[in-house]
Amino acid sequence: MPATTNTWPSCSRGRKRATSYGEDKAVNVPPGARVEDVQFSPTDDQLAFVARAEFQPGSGSHQKSGELYRYDAGDGRLRTVHIPGGEGGVESVLYSRDGQVLLYRTAGGTYFLTGATRATKPSPLGEYEASGGFDRTNTRISFETRSGEAAIYDARQRQVLELPLVGAGMVTSTPTFLHSSDALIYRQDFVDRRADVTLSEIDVAYQDGKVEKQITARYPTAFFDKPVVSYDDRYVLVESTLDPSELDDYTGNEQPKDAYLSLYDRFDNAIVEEVRGIDPVWSP
Repeated sequence: MPATTNTWPSCSRGRKRATSYGEDKAVNVPPGARVEDVQFSPTDDQLAFVARAEFQPGSGSHQKSGELYRYDAGDGRLRTVHIPGGEGGVESVLYSRDGQVLLYRTAGGTYFLTGATRATKPSPLGEYEASGGFDRTNTRISFETRSGEAAIYDARQRQVLELPLVGAGMVTSTPTFLHSSDALIYRQDFVDRRADVTLSEIDVAYQDGKVEKQITARYPTAFFDKPVVSYDDRYVLVESTLDPSELDDYTGNEQPKDAYLSLYDRFDNAIVEEVRGIDPVWSP
């Protein structure tokens, strides 16, 4: 699902507003900046975000490349994260699970690692389509390659392990790590040409190349968007539809009218609950 985008007005430095819950601290964002991809640190009172200059109609100028910022609520300081030259600004940013590292993607498609709490020299990781984030040890990062396969970057070894994905289907969600193992979970779609239908399933891939089918949608049900896994790795929440023909990205219709949520038990291979009329907000 598309990331939430907000426009924050320029605020005077140090201005505070008392509330019944405490104090609101204003962040001195550059005037006219459009704030995107706000990410809060999982361990500290800090956040990171991408800020872009708003497009001005009639000005003939295009939207400028995104600048990456870190904000520390403890000292109230807003810091710019250095971006290597020639990369065209920042598109997205993500914290490691321990809050010590920032992973960001530039407009040129290159991913970099840099410090989340202090300034460090960014380390380039390579060009990838998307990232599923960090594993439980914060030393491995999952990526989707430009060819639609999976890759795992090991920061300790500084090596990339490529996992040819994965069966005969199309990987349609970026592989992410399970919470308690090195396995990757993702959604995959298959086209049954004889029946002219698309089938969906949730799969898990291991680093030895083994792939397990976890959940298969029963036709005509189809999965879309990315699966979200509970912290004990048992339950999977995924959006479903009975009319896959409405999933047409070319028209911008990314969510069908009959979308509903399905909660699956991976261990028992059973549906726990199905709910309609609720639009989820996936956590990173």
